[in-house]
Amino acid sequence: MKIINQKLDCKLLQPKLVKDVRGWFQVAFSIEDMHALGLPFESVFQVNHSYTAKKGVVRGLNFQKRPYNQAKLVRVLKGAVYSVGVDIDPKSSNYGKACGFYLSAANRYMMYLPNTYAHGFTALEDDTELEYVTDQRYVEEAAMSIQYDDDDIVDTEKAKSPYATASAGRSKTGSMFSGEKSTGFGAFGIFDDPDSASPFGRGFVPPELQQPKDDTGIDWTMNGYVTIEKDIRSEKNIQAPLLKDIEF
Repeated sequence: MKIINQKLDCKLLQPKLVKDVRGWFQVAFSIEDMHALGLPFESVFQVNHSYTAKKGVVRGLNFQKRPYNQAKLVRVLKGAVYSVGVDIDPKSSNYGKACGFYLSAANRYMMYLPNTYAHGFTALEDDTELEYVTDQRYVEEAAMSIQYDDDDIVDTEKAKSPYATASAGRSKTGSMFSGEKSTGFGAFGIFDDPDSASPFGRGFVPPELQQPKDDTGIDWTMNGYVTIEKDIRSEKNIQAPLLKDIEF
């Protein structure tokens, strides 16, 4: 396993694949590997698995209050998501800032979130399945949510300029990417995988595809790749407070 990208305090991890004529094998999680990479993870308390039936559904932002706050390692088993972390530690210089990675069953990448981050995601495909490992047990009384469309959250992806539209990141076949190495596009301008290149060349975006810089609120749509299903939300998420009103 290796770290291939970092945004704020969140890391994008690539597992090592062992391939032969039968297929491939990977170690999905190793606490020794996590520690070797300098990623705090106390122990494995739970492995959680969620299913989202329809693309465009946002789940989160979720976290647990201290002392039950959780570090998480997130991956996709089926489909694809835009996985987002928000720093919710008032003492942090990144408080209120958000970042995200594109995770899919095809690219097999994983996102590490420290225990001072809330997590949420948008399903980018129907029938998406997500799995995440936590280093603290679930405690119902400590489990909290934040409004996903809180305008006070600063989206560090949107703050980058220029960036391309989602359509610019698609291949001629209409798929999201032309290869498995691509892990981000659209609102990020430059692909998340350092070995990948933009369809227009690394870092270049035509003027007609450049978007205005507006860093307030998280762009859960991946710059228009999906339409958010605002009516498909849990009661807990509907009643969730804004970031400024939470107790962490």
